Amino acid sequence: MTDASHVGQMQIPTEAADVPRSMVEHRKGNVMQMLQISSERRARLLADGLLAINARSQEVLHGLSFEESQFLIDFDDDEPSASGARSLERRGELSLRHERARLRIARADDESSAAEEQRPRAASKF
Repeated sequence: MTDASHVGQMQIPTEAADVPRSMVEHRKGNVMQMLQISSERRARLLADGLLAINARSQEVLHGLSFEESQFLIDFDDDEPSASGARSLERRGELSLRHERARLRIARADDESSAAEEQRPRAASKF
């Protein structure tokens, strides 16, 4: 990948090896601001459905801004003793907001699936 002038921003080429194809196609040709995380962690977060791309073409954790997402990721990477009480409180608040957003998404998905199951089906001769 080609780094842009700002840390955390990069031009997404169409053949990016470590960026999921869906992200490349969704934002082809646009500058996307990505969270500063390892490729392995990004893959795990994507597999768990925890990452999203917001309207500003920023990679975020559901329900959080780019800055909040990066804070939460950095906090979890730091040593527990290195964080103050205020940082710990902020981490808890952001985690709760992220989890609430994930639950809203899951609930909407479940309601959508249930609505599809309730639709009357046309009788088939086969």
